[in-house]
Amino acid sequence: MHTYIVQRRLIHLAVIIVLHVILTQSFIYKQHPTNLPIPTTIIDHITLYTTQDTQPNALHRSRVIGCTITLSGKDISVEHKQPIEIILTHYNQPLRRGQIISVDITNLNHHDTKMIAVAHGNRLTTNGFISPIWMYRSQVLDRILHYTYTQLQESAGLFIAVLIGDQSLLSLHTKRLFRNSGLAHLLALSGFHASLLIGILFFLLKPIPLTLRTLILLPFILIHAWLAGFIYTLLRAYFMSITLLLLKISYREANKLDILAWSSILILLYDWRAIYATSFHLSFLAIWAILVLYRPLLCLLQHIPMPQLLRQSLAISFAVDITLNPLILYLFKEIQVFSFVANFIFPPLFILYLLLSTIVMITSPFLVVLLNQYERVLHTSLQYFNVYLWAMNWLPILMINLLLAISLTFYYNRRNECSNRI
Repeated sequence: MHTYIVQRRLIHLAVIIVLHVILTQSFIYKQHPTNLPIPTTIIDHITLYTTQDTQPNALHRSRVIGCTITLSGKDISVEHKQPIEIILTHYNQPLRRGQIISVDITNLNHHDTKMIAVAHGNRLTTNGFISPIWMYRSQVLDRILHYTYTQLQESAGLFIAVLIGDQSLLSLHTKRLFRNSGLAHLLALSGFHASLLIGILFFLLKPIPLTLRTLILLPFILIHAWLAGFIYTLLRAYFMSITLLLLKISYREANKLDILAWSSILILLYDWRAIYATSFHLSFLAIWAILVLYRPLLCLLQHIPMPQLLRQSLAISFAVDITLNPLILYLFKEIQVFSFVANFIFPPLFILYLLLSTIVMITSPFLVVLLNQYERVLHTSLQYFNVYLWAMNWLPILMINLLLAISLTFYYNRRNECSNRI
């Protein structure tokens, strides 16, 4: 019976995902036709607004995803609201969500539903914000950055990145260290940060009834998501957390796969451009992997003597790696071999780092020397994982991991059936 319910839930999840992808694509094609009424070769200037925060750098070409407001050429001016991808060169200033920018381009290619342009970053100009909400957010972020940098000095960049996802104070070297170590999700706000915030607030409000705690939690979640720019990974985490809390309050059974599917639909209804975001796919696939493969892997690891906490951490890491490694290889051409080790060691260290940073900000900036030393230790430790990068074709890894995932699920289901018969 349990196997039948699991199979039915998986089928429901697959159907819902396929349906919302089809509906989203249909909406995009109807509302935003892919063919321009003018040849793209004569366009030399683009005005757009950024849909997510981005931090270009002067050493590498950086991609800015936005939505065009106007396309201006020599003798034309037309409306076109397609997603557009700008590759900036020689520009290293942060761009905030909702900010209107204008660039002169050197090349523009129209492909499928995207328009890809190569732009001169040094000719980029900012023309305010498309909405007062994003303008006020930018002002608040500037104040937070200024205050945090005053209190924490060199450690401010990592603290702000982990707290609200703003990476404008992080160096390119630090970003590369996290990416190559398989810990980029610690900087990109996701379920780790959402669960940390919710856990701290629930601990502080423990004497209060659950219903009142949930109501008090809502404004904190909304403010944190707004400061983070309503990024898709954080919205997914908060959608699922609030839904689980509401179901618990109403004494209803919660199926996490259904909640995951519905949260993806809600995010696409909020912003259909999420379907093009790499973070959207990585985030949902990671949670899907944990929900589906965690228990089979944990069951398999029961035969190996080790502490239960280590066994659980390895099961989560292996589940995510099996699912995401083919996609990461396809997108980034290389993977971290020992990411499961890094994901077991560093999350607790980063919780300690956040705690130390908070203490320094509240008590005395004289302790900032200790915090800087601790951050240097973290950087040194991360460097040891940067040498274990593996680059290969993604297709064989996809086939191997797919067979492994099916075998694990089959083994787990068969074992449950045997246990139920006994």
